[in-house]
Amino acid sequence: MLSAQLLLFLWWLIVPPSSPVQTPALELPAAVRNVLDVKFPGWKYSDCSDEVRQFLKQEQGNAPPNLISGDFDGNGRADYAALIVHGVTRVEDGQLAGPDAAIVVFLAQEHGFEFAIIDDPDGEYLMLIRKGDKAFDYARQQECTFEHDAIDAVIFEKGATSYVYEQGHFRAIITGD
Repeated sequence: MLSAQLLLFLWWLIVPPSSPVQTPALELPAAVRNVLDVKFPGWKYSDCSDEVRQFLKQEQGNAPPNLISGDFDGNGRADYAALIVHGVTRVEDGQLAGPDAAIVVFLAQEHGFEFAIIDDPDGEYLMLIRKGDKAFDYARQQECTFEHDAIDAVIFEKGATSYVYEQGHFRAIITGD
């Protein structure tokens, strides 16, 4: 009789995961970190509340709140999106308001990564939307189906903006209200 581990391994060989799994061990590749260090000196991952961490622990087994991996452009390669803070933001009178926030996206290509940035994202943490998932587009007042994996920037228990890659750029869809 085959052991459970052997059966699980055989199952994995027959039915491989369709897209990257979000795990606590998810990390950016070294080449991606180097680009961030050059473009955003002093960058760091955004922080989130203990309430968000507890929610993610229950829903996704401690997946990081600020880093996801999926196939955002539909080419079959693992892409990365990170919610970071960097630099400073000043209000009209010049007073310091805090660091700038951005979602930085690295789209895996045949010979490296293509870099994209989503400035001032509406969200305090990221979640992966999988290809084929459905959501309600509040601007268009209709249901939509995601053609590729997408980035969901979420404000805990308040709203969400999904970012989908279309025609060479990311388009925002208000999917939580």
